[in-house]
Amino acid sequence: MKLKLKRFDEALLFSVQRNQSKRLSIAMLAFTIMGNGGLIWAILSGFLIFNPSTSRYGLYMVIALLLCALCNNVIFKSLVDRDRPCDIYKNVPLLIKRPFGSSFPSGHTATSFACAVTLIHMDARLGLIALFLAFIIAFSRLYLFVHYPTDIIFGILSGAAIGVIAIQIVRLFLHFVPISYFMFH
Repeated sequence: MKLKLKRFDEALLFSVQRNQSKRLSIAMLAFTIMGNGGLIWAILSGFLIFNPSTSRYGLYMVIALLLCALCNNVIFKSLVDRDRPCDIYKNVPLLIKRPFGSSFPSGHTATSFACAVTLIHMDARLGLIALFLAFIIAFSRLYLFVHYPTDIIFGILSGAAIGVIAIQIVRLFLHFVPISYFMFH
């Protein structure tokens, strides 16, 4: 099973590498920068949290980002400690500086999907746009040769689950402490 996953990872990863172009490389760099540290999602959550009509959704995103940092970047990455493809195949030139930490799971992907799930909960159309952006950010990590496909797949699954959990945590919290308490006190 492990050998089949490795073959799958390598076949898909090198297929992406064979189909690169200068324009696409520039776009993938831009999308991966948006995902650095959950940047685009943190900015969006800031806009949402300070608008009284959407503050609950901003809080969903903040909790999702914090849970992703804890679960994926602290727990899973240290438990699995998987080398990145760029560490194994050093002859493949990188378009970005080698990211810190291990490969599994993709933090960019997990945070993007966690936040997209919370936005789907807020507004289906906005959520679909966020989901599309999340897929592009995830693909950029393959394109830039810093994650394997299975890192991305697990990032999608864990991120989506964390998004759902974040919504439930905030709902439970707001059941006891209304958000208006924070806005006006």
